[in-house]
Amino acid sequence: MHEINIADRVLREARDAGASHFFRVEVGELCEITAEELEEGLKRLTEVAVLDNFNSFGNVVLQKSGEPDFSEMKFEVGFVESKIKCSCGFLGRARVADRGHGYCVWDCPLCGASGSRVEVVWGGEIKIIEVE
Repeated sequence: MHEINIADRVLREARDAGASHFFRVEVGELCEITAEELEEGLKRLTEVAVLDNFNSFGNVVLQKSGEPDFSEMKFEVGFVESKIKCSCGFLGRARVADRGHGYCVWDCPLCGASGSRVEVVWGGEIKIIEVE
């Protein structure tokens, strides 16, 4: 369910950035959700507009009057491979060791380092890259 929360935030940020009918977003390889999960969440939200949150039972709360309507919003979701810089000198794509619902575990494919020894150059975020 947390991909719905992320998708809702992306929709609202796209609208706040000026999207009135279309936006393009890129999902980095090292993000906590995949491009496919974000796309599925966005599809669900644009089929029926929802509020910022869910009720105490975890059910989607349908849009009330005055809330933003995303039902006409179109979008494209792209994927960006990672690029990391490691203290061992490696510069390239990270090795994804494990991925699950809400997490991505990765390290340097050369030395196995992770954490503060490795810097993400790109591929670690969700970016809105175009709005119309």
